[in-house]
Amino acid sequence: MQVRGEGTEATTIIGIGRSGAGLKLLTPVARGPYVLQPGKIVTFKLGYEITKCSDVQEGEWSVPIHVRSDDGDTIVYSPLRLFNVGTRGPVELPWQTALTNQVC
Repeated sequence: MQVRGEGTEATTIIGIGRSGAGLKLLTPVARGPYVLQPGKIVTFKLGYEITKCSDVQEGEWSVPIHVRSDDGDTIVYSPLRLFNVGTRGPVELPWQTALTNQVC
């Protein structure tokens, strides 16, 4: 997952990702906090364990990014979509659906 600084000032990323129904966040592979300068990009790898395929949420399930700035702490949500390659060609799906389709 790539995160780009959209603001005019530096932002500190203090956390990323979450567990949910059927999914356990193992850990972001890269640990923070990270100072993100305006216009710059930082890449994170998130590791998940699928605990129960049938419980994984369908539809959009955005990834939370916990940020700290001069204005205080907040959470922004990033929709993440992946391509699932099947017999009918690539289909863009919510990330957790594409992951579940590949594993379950």
